Amino acid sequence: MLSHTSVIISMFIVPLLGACLFFVPLRDSILLRIVPFFTGFQVLFSVNLLLNVMKNDRVFAFGKLFFADMLSAFELLLVSIVFFMASLYMIGYFEPDTQSSLKTNKMRRFIGLWHLFLFTMTLVFLTNNLGFLWVSIEATTLASAFLILTKGHAASIEAMWKYLLVCSVGIAFGLIGTLLLSAASQQALTTGIEPTLLWTELKATSALLDKGITLAAFVFVLVGFGTKAGLAPMHTWLPDAHSQAPSPVSAVFSAVMLNSALYAIFRFLPLVEGSLGMSGQARALLLFFGLISIGTAMVFIPSQRDIKRFLAYSSIEHIGVISTGVGLGGIGVTIAMFHTLNHSIAKMLAFFSAGKLVQSHNTYDMDKIHGAIISNRMWGTGFFLSTLALIGAAPFAIFMSELQILKTGFDQGRYVTLAYLLFAIAVIFIAAFKQIMKVTFGTSALEKTIKSSFSDKLIVFSCLSILIVFGLYMPDWLWNILDTAANSIGK
Repeated sequence: MLSHTSVIISMFIVPLLGACLFFVPLRDSILLRIVPFFTGFQVLFSVNLLLNVMKNDRVFAFGKLFFADMLSAFELLLVSIVFFMASLYMIGYFEPDTQSSLKTNKMRRFIGLWHLFLFTMTLVFLTNNLGFLWVSIEATTLASAFLILTKGHAASIEAMWKYLLVCSVGIAFGLIGTLLLSAASQQALTTGIEPTLLWTELKATSALLDKGITLAAFVFVLVGFGTKAGLAPMHTWLPDAHSQAPSPVSAVFSAVMLNSALYAIFRFLPLVEGSLGMSGQARALLLFFGLISIGTAMVFIPSQRDIKRFLAYSSIEHIGVISTGVGLGGIGVTIAMFHTLNHSIAKMLAFFSAGKLVQSHNTYDMDKIHGAIISNRMWGTGFFLSTLALIGAAPFAIFMSELQILKTGFDQGRYVTLAYLLFAIAVIFIAAFKQIMKVTFGTSALEKTIKSSFSDKLIVFSCLSILIVFGLYMPDWLWNILDTAANSIGK
């Protein structure tokens, strides 16, 4: 096992080396097949980092500038896995384009930005400085915006600008919140402690932070970073960007990029709660936005006909579910970490499957896609089962995490919240089930059956295996990781 410093350095170097593929004059098909080697190494280093954290509780590099605890190590492993799977998937996904619309320069640009996006995501989860955290979140926006624009359609250009403008305005609110927290830390001067934006230092002295300013800071942070996370009503960029981006990008956006913005909010949460004496005010705000997000998804999912917009609104729902679990506190925080894992795996597979169905049927309209499980057996099955998992069908893992969040609300006596959640989840389940049944079954819209590659089968099988196994059995080692990550947020 490598030292934690070596691992952290390596996790920055690998994506930067991958970005240098932009300068390599190779054929598109060769470049695409090189990408999984870089993201695969990132997975190995992420596992190594997780093992270091399990051994040492938290690790630092370059003084205290970079650090990792179980929360950041868990999120980074998810990021690495999703990028690796997406890198495998996009070999076949872009294959038709390597000979036509995506010329070599465009493909090199895409691959360079892909690795810069991975670099900025890694920086989000490893920085210990809340100012650098803000910079990193903004950098993910800049690095990923042009990934939406890969094919240059008018709708994708509009989606890219909407993504840039809305998220940048939101991140500006996050900056105000960060500056307010810095001002709140001036109270620590009276105790002889030097004010700082290092999260580990602020966490240790959170009781000394000015209460009023800290609460105001959290409001700005929740609105600002909540915009990037897709929390309603700040979610307006998300359906357009997710629907117009290439499917590998949509998968990364939904499965892990939204998590990175939530992660920023979660880093502020224990600071605010510590300052306010664990009053629960910050959690109540997070719970409120989580419930609004679930309600927004409930309203819009039944009317969606675009297959990728349908999945985008599902992302808003599940970001709301995660926020609700953390907002409830207690065991709900651990279950929210479990739901984060489940949603990332299920949504990744759903966007992969949707992308393949769109390619084979040449339409995004779910009313025109029929018999997917017949014409495209592997990806039709992947779409059907992943969306079943997303709407909370048993025995998939999302069913278990949603059930446990509902149980947390019941145990806390929050019966109004519980009734609201039950109603919203039921409406989404019924509406979404009707839609995915039309897509999956019936007479095939295609004349030929489409064959799947080995990597296609590997992706579908591995994702479904995780969703089913963790839906039926929770290993002790996984629970310990999730619970320790939850303790970083505060229960």
